[in-house]
Amino acid sequence: MRSLIILKRTLLFALGLCLITPVLAQKKNKVRIKAQFINVIDQGAFIEISGSSRIDRKNTAVSDIVFNVYDNTDSKRTKIGSTTTDENGEATFALSDFNTMEADSTGLYKIQVVFDGNDNFAKAKKNIEFKKAKLTAEVIQKDSLNFVTAQLLDGLSMEPITDEIVTVQVQRLFKPLRIGEEFNATDESGTIEAMIPNDIPGIDGMLNLEVVLSDNDDYGTVKAIVPSPVGVPAAIEDNFNKRAMWGTAKRAPLYILIFTNVLLLSIAILFIYLTRNLINISKS
Repeated sequence: MRSLIILKRTLLFALGLCLITPVLAQKKNKVRIKAQFINVIDQGAFIEISGSSRIDRKNTAVSDIVFNVYDNTDSKRTKIGSTTTDENGEATFALSDFNTMEADSTGLYKIQVVFDGNDNFAKAKKNIEFKKAKLTAEVIQKDSLNFVTAQLLDGLSMEPITDEIVTVQVQRLFKPLRIGEEFNATDESGTIEAMIPNDIPGIDGMLNLEVVLSDNDDYGTVKAIVPSPVGVPAAIEDNFNKRAMWGTAKRAPLYILIFTNVLLLSIAILFIYLTRNLINISKS
């Protein structure tokens, strides 16, 4: 009787193990989604999306996963496209129809980013909400000094957006160069003003000036770019036809060519001399 009880418990344990093992094996990693709305005035709006997951106690970028993007404004869930993450777990989705998209009665846009899951990662989604802002910028001159002036307005009511920090900077290859005060807060008319230093170099004196409202809770990131010839023309020295160490063989420095040829000639003479001596030794 006791052996039957033990056998029954063993079978129940084995059955439970068989049922639990597939569940444990199917446990998937969670994907954390980050999404940010960016509007570059007169150039287009887009959403920067990134996906990461905690794998082996480390935050790891998730590459090659597809995010579907939906317009949830006024509770109308409409798919507007999809995008795939790169090797850094990042993707950019262009809102090509942003100017024709309709906001709700409060001027709010609602976007949902959805990952439908796969064999390794569970489903995930991220909701973002933002309003449209109007940012205008221009270069003006006062007392022989150049200034950037910009105005920030709400896109629906056209009321000034006050007391918001706006950054003024010059486009650079790696990192923008900030100009003006460290904190430029918009005044009661939504306006800021920043002086442009007169010693910033640019190709043919052209500078691409950026006015940026960065990562705002209501409006996301809004950027206006103003090209203006207010820089110092950069002197670009053309060394292509000059002899230099990094030039082609025809443009190598003369001393390198002379030294190399003398060295090769010396090696050749030494080789001939040794060969001749070997022949003489073999004959003797």
